[in-house]
Amino acid sequence: MSSKNFKFSIITVTKNAEKLIEETASSVCEQSILNDPNLNIQFQYIFVDGDSNDRTNQIIKKIIDKYSHKKNINFKHIIESDDGLYDGLRKGLEIVEGDITAY
Repeated sequence: MSSKNFKFSIITVTKNAEKLIEETASSVCEQSILNDPNLNIQFQYIFVDGDSNDRTNQIIKKIIDKYSHKKNINFKHIIESDDGLYDGLRKGLEIVEGDITAY
């Protein structure tokens, strides 16, 4: 992995998740593999929010600001109405760039 660029994508689908999104996103962004200088890993983190009416998107923006200094993390944040979890997941899967994708 260290000899080539390796990209890992994570999709988090949310709606009205203000109680859990900060813990979830911080857990993903703090993974030790992202901080290993011996690995050449690029990380794509996609948030797909189903147009929450609570503080979910403000918290996501705070997380993006907090971790945007990490050069190996690329964030995408989609906010739009959807038809539920799987529709949100489909939207995320349409834009993944990773060699490995998880949700």
